[in-house]
Amino acid sequence: MGPALGFSSGAATYITIALDTNGIPFVSYRDASLSKAVAMKYDQSGNSWSSVGTSISDGDAGYISMFVYGTTPLVCYKDLVNSSKITYKYSDETSWFTGTTEGFSTNAVTETAIFADATEMYIAYVDAVSSGIIVQKF
Repeated sequence: MGPALGFSSGAATYITIALDTNGIPFVSYRDASLSKAVAMKYDQSGNSWSSVGTSISDGDAGYISMFVYGTTPLVCYKDLVNSSKITYKYSDETSWFTGTTEGFSTNAVTETAIFADATEMYIAYVDAVSSGIIVQKF
């Protein structure tokens, strides 16, 4: 992979990394200078990182989780624009699309996780009111 390369424009938090089926790493995180969730993909030919679309979130985000199904990045996060409820998005590497209604959880969330296989996707999160784990299948 070569030398370590810094690529966030500001302080980074809620960092998550996932590999596509070709072993290419994707990284998503909250960029403090933008106050948004963003994603980057490693470009082996240029030995560099490039943006995956524009920002993932419309505003501030936390507890970001990523999974790459095939070559499609899937991200869920605590969406501070939508009452701190969970939002799920996916990308064609040019744009980000909302997979469900933004802020679809009943209550605000903490901690998130996402996984997909050939037929189903699962999103898990901690409900901020009950402190219990919720798992939803899509």
